[in-house]
Amino acid sequence: MKPIEGNWETQLSFSDDSFNNIEIKLSRYGYDVTGRARCVEGYASGEEFEFKGDFTPPLLIVTYKSLSPHSTERGAVALLLQNNGNILRGQIIYSDDEENAIFATECVLKRTGRNFNW
Repeated sequence: MKPIEGNWETQLSFSDDSFNNIEIKLSRYGYDVTGRARCVEGYASGEEFEFKGDFTPPLLIVTYKSLSPHSTERGAVALLLQNNGNILRGQIIYSDDEENAIFATECVLKRTGRNFNW
């Protein structure tokens, strides 16, 4: 199975029919995982997030928060490594600044060989 570090992409869909296309860079040292994510298209376009957590194969658990000083969005993600290390599939639990509520949605990350321009 491939290691989890590298570049990943996902499209998150939400109950109000909005979406975010997100590029993710993962780094790993032992069981510790850190990374950055950037929304490249969707309602949060341009917003960046940082996250940290751990990877104990095949489970990746991270918490994340927005890097924007104007946002309090944060959440948690639980993903299983699948398809010979090319897919991370699970759930994201996130807060919503506007609705002052917590929601969950499916999350499927796909490994990509693309280099991100950020």
